[in-house]
Amino acid sequence: MKKVLSLLLSVIIVFAFSINVYAAETAVTADKVSLSTTESTLIPVKVSGNNGLMGFKITVEYPVDKVEIDAVSRGELTSKGNFNTNLGINDGIFDVLWNNTENVDGDGALFVISAKAKSEITKDTEIKISFSQPDTFNESYKDVKFNCKNIVISAKKIETTVPTTEKADDGSTTKAPTPIDSSQVTDAVNAALEKFGYNKLSDVQDEKKFIAEVNKNLETITGFKDHDVSDMESLKSMYSSAYEGEFVAETTNNIDFEKINFAVEKALKTVGAKSIDEIKGKDKATFVKEVEKNLKEENPDTPNISEDLETDQALDIIKKIYNVTNPTTTAAETKAKDTVKKSSKALYIVLPVLAVLVIAAGIVIVIKKKNNKQVSND
Repeated sequence: MKKVLSLLLSVIIVFAFSINVYAAETAVTADKVSLSTTESTLIPVKVSGNNGLMGFKITVEYPVDKVEIDAVSRGELTSKGNFNTNLGINDGIFDVLWNNTENVDGDGALFVISAKAKSEITKDTEIKISFSQPDTFNESYKDVKFNCKNIVISAKKIETTVPTTEKADDGSTTKAPTPIDSSQVTDAVNAALEKFGYNKLSDVQDEKKFIAEVNKNLETITGFKDHDVSDMESLKSMYSSAYEGEFVAETTNNIDFEKINFAVEKALKTVGAKSIDEIKGKDKATFVKEVEKNLKEENPDTPNISEDLETDQALDIIKKIYNVTNPTTTAAETKAKDTVKKSSKALYIVLPVLAVLVIAAGIVIVIKKKNNKQVSND
């Protein structure tokens, strides 16, 4: 009996250890920095102990009386996938959201904050970092738990290094691009469109010449040469993301959420659809124009989304802004994803427990048979 208990204890310890390893936290940190009032400092927010990440939502909260954050850009781990922030919509707080179609492994920067001091910082202060568990997961939709550490802003001068991106084959590294504001991207692209007489990026004929003009505009606007766009697909993705940020900021800053919802729902009735996902064919363009018209009635400065973007891109942005301003929709989506994750997690925990019980039962049966055999032999 003692041997049985000993074996069971060993199995349980091994199982407990494996669960503990799985539950190990992934650290999200940034080096201690000092900020200047004259120029921006780049602060890479890094992850370590990352065994697989497909999506996250991180909230950054900062003292607006001491710190000014002027831009947020991708890190090397989030160079692919959907990357968005709502920086500028609310004072002192913003979210960074990212998701991909597969896991990203390894340690590195999740995003880079560009910040400066509003006045001389005489006492250490912090930029708070937290995360949303329902929105932070791996490709199996299992929770990835972040252990977030606040960013310490020192009152003393600290020499900082410019963050690097991926290492080249020869071991060398390249500088991370200077953070760029979404309005700078849209201004650079729109100026090039106007120069060549195009309405949309899909109208561009001489892509090489057009990209060169955009890069020249970016250099003029930002004062840096490290934003060169290499191909049309990258440019379209960059412009769409920047336009989305500008459209969301302009709309949510000037129109109440209820009125945004009303504008979308009124347009849905116009095309006879109950949801945006139901809209098909030519009704998509009609819906986009109708939403734009309804929003312009509330704010004449609403961007001309039906003219500036392809219909599917515009539809995607409208869907996102509707989900953000419609609590019922987002709650339903969150609940649906939570159900999948909890079911998956339950199986992950229950199956090993059953395995332990089966192993334990097997051990007991083997020992019992062995004892019975010895008794029969006696």
